[in-house]
Amino acid sequence: MGFWELLKNRNIEKKSKSNDVLEKISQALPDASENEKIIIACLAGLMARVAYVDFHYSNDELHSMQQIITTLTGLNDLQAQTVISIASQQIKELAGLDHHIYAHTLSELMSEQQRYGVLEALFYIAGSDDCVMENESEEIRLITKGLNLTSKHFLSARATVWKKIKALNINKF
Repeated sequence: MGFWELLKNRNIEKKSKSNDVLEKISQALPDASENEKIIIACLAGLMARVAYVDFHYSNDELHSMQQIITTLTGLNDLQAQTVISIASQQIKELAGLDHHIYAHTLSELMSEQQRYGVLEALFYIAGSDDCVMENESEEIRLITKGLNLTSKHFLSARATVWKKIKALNINKF
């Protein structure tokens, strides 16, 4: 069963809008292979979850998402902008889908090093507003498990933004 069928067969009434969003992303990339479309859609979904975990997303987070899609997938700027535009217009629906659907799919299609790159990218998005909140870090920790990565991977990726982690910022008197 393909990724799109998997999504359509899971709780259709609750997630039909998410399926529409993912289908729009797929249609925006007519020259991409099925696996490329799946990877891009899953990345957009995971990034949306992290960006919207606090029920708010910023232009900085959207800009970071576009940079990451370009870097990780090789899309040109226009394609990446289109994907992120679709994702940002429907970020609530993408964020509402279970992260395991995205993460498990990526763990089947990507190497360990590529999945670790996804973790680093998610922390980059979380820190794009200069502060990684605890709920963002916790969401990425859950995604780490779904990507079949270890706590060491999580800690290493989180260390890339350690200066921005809210819990570590101590105000001077």
